Amino acid sequence: MAQYVDEAFVVMLDVRAADGSTQRREYVVGCSTREEAEARIKTFFPPEADVRVFASRLTGRETAALKLLPNEIRRWP
Repeated sequence: MAQYVDEAFVVMLDVRAADGSTQRREYVVGCSTREEAEARIKTFFPPEADVRVFASRLTGRETAALKLLPNEIRRWP
C-alpha cells in the first residue's frame, strides 16, 4: 500500500518572459515545509529565470483527498 503524505503545499509561480509578459503556473507538492516546496519547483527553471514563487500549506483534509506520494508534484487544477 502506498504511503501518502500528511502535508502538502500549493506553489504559485509568476514566470516573466523576455517580452515582459507574465505567466502564472500552479502546482501541488507533497512535502513537509514551505521552503522545500518552493525549492523543488525552482529546480525546473534555470537560475537566471525571472521566477517569483509563493507556497501555501493545504489543510489536512485537502492533503488527504489528493493522495500524494512523498515529493510528488502535480499541476494544481
